[in-house]
Amino acid sequence: MERDAPNSYHSRPWQENVLHIYPRTFNEVRPEGESHRGVGSLRGITEKLEWMKETGVTAVWLGPIYASPGLDGNYDVSDYYAINPELGTMRDAEELIAQAHEKNIRVMFDLVPNHTSNESEWFKASSDPTHEQHEIYKDYYIWRDPVPGELPEYIVAEDRLSGLPEGLTVPNNWSSIFSTPQIEKARKRGDADTEIPAVTAWVWNIQRQQFYLAEFMKEQPSLNWQNPAVREELKDVVRFWLDKGVDSFRVDVINHIGKDPNFSNEVLAPIGTAIGEYTPGETNPHDRWRQEKLVSHWPELGKYALELLSVTDEPAYKDKNIRFVFEDWMSALADDGRLDALRPKKQRSLILKCFLIQTVNTGRRHMPKLLLKNITLVLPSLKVRYLIR
Repeated sequence: MERDAPNSYHSRPWQENVLHIYPRTFNEVRPEGESHRGVGSLRGITEKLEWMKETGVTAVWLGPIYASPGLDGNYDVSDYYAINPELGTMRDAEELIAQAHEKNIRVMFDLVPNHTSNESEWFKASSDPTHEQHEIYKDYYIWRDPVPGELPEYIVAEDRLSGLPEGLTVPNNWSSIFSTPQIEKARKRGDADTEIPAVTAWVWNIQRQQFYLAEFMKEQPSLNWQNPAVREELKDVVRFWLDKGVDSFRVDVINHIGKDPNFSNEVLAPIGTAIGEYTPGETNPHDRWRQEKLVSHWPELGKYALELLSVTDEPAYKDKNIRFVFEDWMSALADDGRLDALRPKKQRSLILKCFLIQTVNTGRRHMPKLLLKNITLVLPSLKVRYLIR
């Protein structure tokens, strides 16, 4: 089929039947002579492309396939430019994209711009002042000095502050999103009716004698989007995969890249059961605060999102009908329309019908709209909103 045919993957309107695939659990095919590992593979996805076409799939959205230690389902990326060897090789990825296009199926990759794995070479150089590339990467992540005092109210350390000198503490009350286990711990102690604390979002690093921010797992240090070099690096990642033929990116937790540059403390949320309120003993202790500093902070979020989108305006890509799908995950924005309003002159009507999609149960009551202007999403039990740009 010609690339510019009226209904080709390259030129048709973005009105797609999207199949989401978590590569590790989908289907396993290995090269001849290589034993099975009990883990899905890129070849396994390629093998099922004909079935996808027959069942009406017009776009496939792949969970992260980048090199990763796999502590968080490959969302802890150690190298954006390499394939997780458990899943296959770069050649396997290129073949998957090529064969999908032959069947008129678009390919959407997950992009994880907020954080990396602590096994990333970027982080290794950033965290080690003796590393030969430290000066290049020292500001790739969010580093802060300790302050005198004790942990903020409603915050616990867990295993994040090992080696911290006595009398020093974290720079603010920002908490880890992965604080839900604190509820079960409180129940086992028999004090679930008390004030359940959240885990600090900061991790002490002995080498630098500073904290790094990690609002997910402690092994997922947050990238510093205030640094122009980081923004350009992530744009290079996008360019690399666009040059490989990827048609679209689902951008993981886009709202998290916008953080308060002053690192102000979060303000407590009201107690209650409505959207935007905190229910003690039931909802994530992280939700005790409004979450307007750690995530979804403007104007930074809009600035960084627009810069990421600017890749599609570059001469090499402006005519390639590329889309970004922004994931606004458990955001405090709710009905805030500022992300929706980015680049309104370039906005085009889009319908994504998502089926067989991985269910996510976050346990959070702050569920934003799932039906947005020009966008229809069928996402059972998925507490998230998507904005297509």
